[in-house]
Amino acid sequence: DDFGFVGALIDEMASSHNIDTSRVYATGYSNGAGFAYSLGCHLSQKIAAIAPVSGLMLGQEHGGCNPTRPIPIISFNGTDDGARPYGGIDGWMLSVEESNAFWVGVNNMDSNPTVNSINDNEYSVEHFLFSGGDNNTSMEHYRIIGGGHDWFELDVNGADTNRLIWDFVSRYDTGGLR
Repeated sequence: DDFGFVGALIDEMASSHNIDTSRVYATGYSNGAGFAYSLGCHLSQKIAAIAPVSGLMLGQEHGGCNPTRPIPIISFNGTDDGARPYGGIDGWMLSVEESNAFWVGVNNMDSNPTVNSINDNEYSVEHFLFSGGDNNTSMEHYRIIGGGHDWFELDVNGADTNRLIWDFVSRYDTGGLR
């Protein structure tokens, strides 16, 4: 019972440490990214935002995703990822586009993102911003052209991947945009 364990862990930490339970975030790489998606699905009352890196979301037939509120998401995927292909794993894991479309629907966002091209000297990156969601929820996706199965060391206006994640998730709590 992974979700029960994580939920109990959050509760235990909140009972013994001074944490803001409305600002718990989940990130992960590869399988951990898939788990971050699953936490957004199954612990949406406790997880304020998620940040999957080089991972895919389970298909509905495997994951049964039913969040109880909008979930802000920032994600990063390489187009040449051999372990978690951008186009998904047929019958098992959604493509990045399918996952984005799913969350656009859940979050009631505009399905036409703003798209910007970024060159960080190592990668060509397309940045997708989906906005206008319930509770001012947004979703950002970084498509790294030619990127593999990596925790990307991006440089976007001086911000690396870790900073991009923190700057995004920290704007939210479980009530939406702070």
